[in-house]
Amino acid sequence: MSLSPLTLDCSALEIRRDLIANLHAPSAVERENLWNAAVETYRSAILQGHKAGALKKELASWLWHRVPALGKSPAAIFRQLYRKIDRIAEAGSLTDKRREANQERRAPMLSKEDRTALIQKAVFECGGLIDFAWQKCVGEKLLSAEILTRYPARKDRRPRCPQNIRSQIQSNVDELYQHNARPHWNSNNIAPLTRDWSNVYAQDIYQCDDKTLDVLYRSTTEENGKQVERENRAQFLPMIDVKSGKILDFVLIGESNYNSIAVRTLMSRV
Repeated sequence: MSLSPLTLDCSALEIRRDLIANLHAPSAVERENLWNAAVETYRSAILQGHKAGALKKELASWLWHRVPALGKSPAAIFRQLYRKIDRIAEAGSLTDKRREANQERRAPMLSKEDRTALIQKAVFECGGLIDFAWQKCVGEKLLSAEILTRYPARKDRRPRCPQNIRSQIQSNVDELYQHNARPHWNSNNIAPLTRDWSNVYAQDIYQCDDKTLDVLYRSTTEENGKQVERENRAQFLPMIDVKSGKILDFVLIGESNYNSIAVRTLMSRV
């Protein structure tokens, strides 16, 4: 293609092209800036006397030879340029609004209150059925105003939980429903482990654990010259023989926590 008799000023396009880091893969911002420069060049050339049809072809050819990543062919770039010139003529801006439009269509993230309401309804009242729980929450207006406004109840058919909302709570509902309705579900779905005690004898293995007693007792301590009364739960540390289960010895600690000295004393005594 040859340039028209009038000189086409592509200085703005050259500047935008030089600012692209990778001509084979320009970013979204770099593409937008380049298209803006192309439209401004088109406007300036129209004022100088260029013909619109020939000018679009010249610009498409220039973009194809210098930034081929914009389209698969000069014809594809020409079609894009044609649409963008029309769009900026109507809206007054060439900014790509698809991201904002998609954000408006995208389902919002459920708040903690909405998640709790839906999960509780599904697990405890609806047998794990999210659609039924959604129907109840919408009917009883247990969800936030944002969710109810975005997904109004339809009278022509039973309301179904939107897929984007369902995906946010599906795993929680499945897990909690199994724990609530089938308490032995976890134990029945793990690999079995069989212990052979035939070669284990008394005093082969010892085991020690701690137990915070459920009885409160009151103790008096001195702090800064004053007597201070406190309520504590004592610590009970037993050590048993694993084979027989017999308690060999124990330590009773009148504090809220045990320490290494008490554990070592128990081990030495055993």
